[in-house]
Amino acid sequence: MQLAAGHNNIVIISAHPDDMEIGMGGTVAKLVESMAAITSVVVTNGGRSSNPFALTEQRMAELRRDLSQCFFHVGGQAVRPRPLQRQPA
Repeated sequence: MQLAAGHNNIVIISAHPDDMEIGMGGTVAKLVESMAAITSVVVTNGGRSSNPFALTEQRMAELRRDLSQCFFHVGGQAVRPRPLQRQPA
């Protein structure tokens, strides 16, 4: 993927946790390979996600938050998301 000169900072805004990975994971991988700096902004905490285990909304949000703190690999590079300051619900 060719980035325009001087345009290597990318912000991806998603409504829910994992929307970026599911919806455009391949594009994000190509952007990282092109040396883009990716910032992911997730608007909700994921507490109302699909929940086949009947967990509480609070527990689902905790699990989603913990998952977002894990390392993941994009284009062969280990990436650790940096959380934004959380606002009270």
